[in-house]
Amino acid sequence: MRYIYIYIYTMAYEKVFDFLSIVHLINFYLIGLVVKKSYVFAFCLGVLWELLEYIITSTSYTRNLLIKYWPVPMEIWDERLINVNRFSDLVFNMIGYHLAQ
Repeated sequence: MRYIYIYIYTMAYEKVFDFLSIVHLINFYLIGLVVKKSYVFAFCLGVLWELLEYIITSTSYTRNLLIKYWPVPMEIWDERLINVNRFSDLVFNMIGYHLAQ
């Protein structure tokens, strides 16, 4: 549990836009092609995805796997639970979803 505590306070990514924002937009565009006119579902899915991202990046075992194997630099996915990038990801999710309607 001590390691999770340390990670919460060292996560520092605060940019509004990055290349993963485009990934969010494309993913939710594709979801919008399949699931029509369900904005609440899309928003809830986006919130759940952000929570899953946080859990994966703040748990020591999965964090170490990301550091070792994932090609995306740590400074991009290393973010606090509540920050501007998570909110902008939700906005990009909803823009992508809306474009598919």
